[in-house]
Amino acid sequence: EAALSTSQMWFQLWETKKGEEVLVWMVEKFANTYAHERALFYLGNRYIMYHGDRQKAWQCYERLVEEYPDRELAQAATKYWAQVTKLSAVELRRQADNINQQEREAKAREQKGKYK
Repeated sequence: EAALSTSQMWFQLWETKKGEEVLVWMVEKFANTYAHERALFYLGNRYIMYHGDRQKAWQCYERLVEEYPDRELAQAATKYWAQVTKLSAVELRRQADNINQQEREAKAREQKGKYK
C-alpha cells in the first residue's frame, strides 16, 4: 500500500514519470498481491489514457486478467479494453493529447497559485 500511495503522491505532484516508475516497480516486485493487481490496472490505464499506447496497456490488462481472472479489477479492465478497441488510432491519440493538455493546464494553475 505504501508504494501505491507513493505513486499516487507523485501523480498529485505532477511528477507523472516518477509515478509510473513506481507502478512499474510494483509490478516487478509484488507478484500475487493486491498491490500488484492494482498496479497492473493503474499502469494499463496510464498507458492508454495518457500515452495512447495500446500495446503496453494490453500487456498490463492481459496479465491482470490472466493472473486475477475472478477479481473486480480484471473484469473492469476487460470492459474498459472493449471500449478502447472501438476507438481509432486518431481518436485514441486525440483523447490522450486532451488528457495530457488538461494535466499540463492544471499543473500550471497550481504552480501559478504557489508563487503568488
